Amino acid sequence: NPNSSVSLSIRGVTSIEGSRTPLVIIDGIPGGNLDLLQQDDIESIDVLKDGSAAAIYGTQANGGVILVTTKKGRAGAATID
Repeated sequence: NPNSSVSLSIRGVTSIEGSRTPLVIIDGIPGGNLDLLQQDDIESIDVLKDGSAAAIYGTQANGGVILVTTKKGRAGAATID
């Protein structure tokens, strides 16, 4: 279905009732949605698929973690022009 959202599976089934979708973190904010990002805004994408992801981000990351850094997301104080 071309109107459906993205479906990703990194680590397979994690539990009987748990979700197997990965945790998406956009510029350090967990719970992001890849459907809302424009491809031109993405600087890098990193995928964590081993147990260390669960050690860092907790049980939400049992299905893996997708770290997205945008071109405008930078560390430091916020500035408004």
